Amino acid sequence: MRLDGVVSFGVGNGVSRGCVQQMIVEGRVCVIDGVVGCDIISESETASGDECPNNCNTHHQQNHSIVTFPQFQVILGLDEVFVEGKKVLQPDHNVVVMNKPLHCLSERVRGMSSWCRSRGIAIGSEEHLNALQKGNPNLRRKIEDGTLSTVYDLLSPDLDHPALGVCGRLDKDTSGLLIMATDGGLQQLLAHPNSHCAKVYTATLDPLKPLDEDVEENFKRGVAIKGGKRHTHCRPALITTLNEETNTVNITIYEGFKHQVKRMVRSCGSRVVKLSRLQFGRLSLADTELGEGEARKMTCDELRLLCAHLNMKARLLLASTQSQVANCSTVFM
Repeated sequence: MRLDGVVSFGVGNGVSRGCVQQMIVEGRVCVIDGVVGCDIISESETASGDECPNNCNTHHQQNHSIVTFPQFQVILGLDEVFVEGKKVLQPDHNVVVMNKPLHCLSERVRGMSSWCRSRGIAIGSEEHLNALQKGNPNLRRKIEDGTLSTVYDLLSPDLDHPALGVCGRLDKDTSGLLIMATDGGLQQLLAHPNSHCAKVYTATLDPLKPLDEDVEENFKRGVAIKGGKRHTHCRPALITTLNEETNTVNITIYEGFKHQVKRMVRSCGSRVVKLSRLQFGRLSLADTELGEGEARKMTCDELRLLCAHLNMKARLLLASTQSQVANCSTVFM
């Protein structure tokens, strides 16, 4: 969540967003980095437990920094935010980890039960019937027949939320580690190509279509994949052979184009017949110990592994870049 949003929530409705942004720019807001893995604040360090060490009078002391970018992304549940030395309350949030099964959509389908549940719409009501008319009839038919489901149908009511969105979708015929969050800022951080978030997949390839001999070098240089009338050059990636007999490979990418792994493999002469995501950031599917189709709330340790590449320095760099882009847009408007 953006820093100005967190501060606005914490200080209450009496302060405008513009005033909050001014407070941040003036250096009155401090953020303690919870990604680094150290204890953030203990009661032995402060009398009340709600005061920032050293009152944030210095920059970048250990793991806490004065942040002057309103668009800086706070990782809810890990970071702590202080205004003039006082800790501010953060909004509720939810991060869900799932072992996604095959034949399951990573989206809500308008009019279906999970879609209605997230919006408090009663099944059979006029609003529900109107939603069914506007939805995709082919998807709805497959779900009703039981040949297709969505990841939201697998969630228990206590995990589901209207704002719960998928961080890096998986195709319906792709299984594995899936992250869902109510915080749009976290979704943006994990999906942003400049975050350099590693995603590791295991893929079984078509034995009748062998990969090009120079596939490893091609991946390291950046595969050119065709999209419409032009080619897109992917960022450098990794591919390693796991088992030559079963034609299985491990692929690590740092972006998230639509069908990216499949398109990269196709550009190198082969075809993916089975695909599963094993790791997101430093969080692996094995760490979660989830069975197929199971989901639960993510622990703080797992969230820290997921966001290990998003420490204070990395997020400050992203916020600085976004600030420069915004300033350029203002000049040319």
